[in-house]
Amino acid sequence: MNTKTAISEPNWHLLTAFSAAASPEPLRGWLTDKKSLTARLKKLCDDNLSIEIVSQQIQIPRPSEIQLFPEQRGKRFFVRDVILIGSGNPWVYARSIFPEETMSGELSTLSQLGANPLGAWLFSQPSLHRGVMQIAMVRAEHVPALDPILASDSMWGRRSMFFVLDEPILVTEIFLPRFKSYLEKFI
Repeated sequence: MNTKTAISEPNWHLLTAFSAAASPEPLRGWLTDKKSLTARLKKLCDDNLSIEIVSQQIQIPRPSEIQLFPEQRGKRFFVRDVILIGSGNPWVYARSIFPEETMSGELSTLSQLGANPLGAWLFSQPSLHRGVMQIAMVRAEHVPALDPILASDSMWGRRSMFFVLDEPILVTEIFLPRFKSYLEKFI
């Protein structure tokens, strides 16, 4: 008998005007912006943005994530979970996933990011291409790697597949409650 509990996942929807309209107004522009989230966050906090690494390891992605990698089924993936901290506040939980073999190829620098944001690296790549975006309302149970103190049951997130030198990288970004509070209070 398998006693391992399956992780619940958000119900991801293709980003459209209709799906975006369901999200809270203060976050809507952030969810739909196709430019670098890292650059935009840095600007918002006067470049006082840092990264806290929650986890970096080889693992099997969640079912909805692995579906986005049809060519790599059965392969191992590098999964990186981080928190982007703006002006000392946890603003965004980010999860990036790419095939393990990518780390030894032309994109081996991905394995050496350390506390540097993936977004800064991605948007500096001349061959970068972004696939379709998806958005979802995210509950705390959907993000087991996240400290429950930082989560809520009404977070919003987005995800999209990026391609650098035709190699796929899935990036998921979930806006934490403190970011939404910051937007409502200061903007």
